[in-house]
Amino acid sequence: MEALIVLLRVRPGMREAFLDAIRADAEASRRLEPGCLRFDVIAVADDPNRFVLYECYRDADAFAAHRRTEHFRRWREAAPLVLEPEDGQVNWHGTRLWSGDQPPAEAPTGPTDGPPAGLVLRRHAIASLDRGAGIHTVPYIGRGNAPGSRLTTGETDFAPGTALPLHHHNVEEQVLVLEGDADVEIGDRRVTLGPGDASWAPAGVLHRFANRGKGPLRIQWTYGGDRVTRTIAATGETVEHLSLRDRLGIAAD
Repeated sequence: MEALIVLLRVRPGMREAFLDAIRADAEASRRLEPGCLRFDVIAVADDPNRFVLYECYRDADAFAAHRRTEHFRRWREAAPLVLEPEDGQVNWHGTRLWSGDQPPAEAPTGPTDGPPAGLVLRRHAIASLDRGAGIHTVPYIGRGNAPGSRLTTGETDFAPGTALPLHHHNVEEQVLVLEGDADVEIGDRRVTLGPGDASWAPAGVLHRFANRGKGPLRIQWTYGGDRVTRTIAATGETVEHLSLRDRLGIAAD
């Protein structure tokens, strides 16, 4: 069985719109998908804009089929409009190992309070974010799913001929090229990086990545903080990382 727990925070004033959108997805999932065993929408008692989704699917194939449905596509389109940007992502995803009131004898035991012991993410369970112009980002670790972490991580895919505008962050950034060739600007330097090459940009230093090649470009990024902003060089505007205003994909010049 594949089980998911998703933590969501709704934008102020969007609670009813969120409930309409998630109700449609949950009801269609239970009604139309034989592999969907459970889809609960839970309101947090002391925060009217905070919700928990608890979903169970027969197996990984059933979950993959859920993500290909029309009702899931409609939910994906609505989510950026009603959810806070750091939320709306899968926080825990895994396979049920036992059922009943008691864990097996070999299960680890210990205190349940305090910081989380760790986090495991599965790529197929994380929705990618459309940044515009053929650029997509998959968020991994951040304050939405790893309280106490001082890192923000993820991957970004650039279609050929695309880029993000020249910008800087409020925290340092390290990038590893996973696939393709990247034209990189950092401060006064302009270089080309290939798979296995890495870069580092201190906070406040202008930089950008562009894909001027004929194939895809995929990078993995790590920010040295849990609250990340992006300031655009051309306009001076500062936006929150991966917020709706951070959908800034452009054609590479």
